[in-house]
Amino acid sequence: FGRDGLGWMQAGTAVMTAGLVMGIMLIPFVSSLSDDIMGGVPQALRDGSYGLGATRSETIRQVVLPAALPGIVGAVLLAASRAIGETMIVVLGAGAAAKLGLNPFDAMTTVTAKIVSQLTGDADFSSPEALVAFALGMTLFVITLGLNVVALWIVRRYREQYE
Repeated sequence: FGRDGLGWMQAGTAVMTAGLVMGIMLIPFVSSLSDDIMGGVPQALRDGSYGLGATRSETIRQVVLPAALPGIVGAVLLAASRAIGETMIVVLGAGAAAKLGLNPFDAMTTVTAKIVSQLTGDADFSSPEALVAFALGMTLFVITLGLNVVALWIVRRYREQYE
């Protein structure tokens, strides 16, 4: 292998690094929301399942999870919206190499990192670089808004009303 080892992550920045950090950062967010959502399933549904002879694991799999699934999907989509807008973790973790590839161990740039690099310095706000950064910000806003609208639609469409 030589001095370079496997040749992965030469500079310590890679898409894989940013992805792992973002994944670890979002786990508490999704798990907390999912716990609250599953706790909101009425006790009467659980008691009815137990009354029919279901075990605890069967009640969770066949009653609680189906009732809470729209909320859990909404929590995952909300976390995805948060991950899309995250800037500094991606800038520090993924690097700023202006290239696109399929190897997750290479340094690449993202839209958020490009916005940071375009707006730093003494550039005039009417310069093409600043206008590109504003267009990228608007694109991120539209994508995040779309994810939030889809999450709300899923939650409202599949939510069951309980008394």
